[in-house]
Order: sequence, then structure tokens, then C-alpha cells
Amino acid sequence: MSKLNEPNRVKLFMGLIYQPNSAMEELSVKLEGKLSKIDFKSVEIPFDHSSYYEKEMGSGLKRGIITFEGLIKRTEIVEIKAFTNKLEEVFSYKGNRTINID
Repeated sequence: MSKLNEPNRVKLFMGLIYQPNSAMEELSVKLEGKLSKIDFKSVEIPFDHSSYYEKEMGSGLKRGIITFEGLIKRTEIVEIKAFTNKLEEVFSYKGNRTINID
């Protein structure tokens, strides 16, 4: 019979879609305060292959990927997603998101 083991911790990464004038530095501070140090930020990439977010967020959107230094338990992702949903609200303007965090 096999033994049940705790799964290995995993690397947390996030995909971001945002308006060019969004408060990305402030977002980084809030994420690091709750999670761990950001250890990688991708270059800013134009998000121009879809107009899905334009009605809510406007045009000229950018995309980026970030990763975090600390590893997390897989079960923590639920709490982290709830936290990032709240951050999306904090950075909203007139009820519309300026930053989408996945």
C-alpha cells in the first residue's frame, strides 16, 4: 500500500492585463506584502490579439507575467485568488477594472 504524501510546494505566477497608466508599482507592493517578493517581471507586451477586455478596460492594453520567490501549497491558490479579486476592485475606476490578475 502506498503512503499519502503532502504534494510539493509550487511556484506562484500571475498573468496581468492592464491599462498603460495603471498603478503597477503600487500593485507590486501590495502583492509582495501579502505573498512574497516578486522575483521575475516579464517585459511589457501589447495585448492586441483580442478585444475581449476593451469594453471594460479600454484599448491599448498591456500584458505581463510575474512570479514570486516563495513557493506555495497548492491549496493556497483559493485564498490568493480571493485576494487578487479584491485588488482588482481596489484598482478599479468607476466600477471598471484597470488591472486583470490571473
